[in-house]
Amino acid sequence: MYGCSDGTTLVVAAEKANPAAPFYFIFHRKGNGYELYGEGAGRKEFTKAAFEELRTLNERDISSLIAATRAK
Repeated sequence: MYGCSDGTTLVVAAEKANPAAPFYFIFHRKGNGYELYGEGAGRKEFTKAAFEELRTLNERDISSLIAATRAK
């Protein structure tokens, strides 16, 4: 996971050993919430499952993850 310097964008990348790799997801601030999208060439059944799980995160969850990446 990587928090971008804008303080509002979060990137979640699949590790090399993950069957979803190579793939990454981006939470991008849009209006009053977040938009989630992904790019890559990982196996669709795994990237879809990851997308479905990630989309359950709410704004507070995403903000907490961004803060955790900045604390490193």
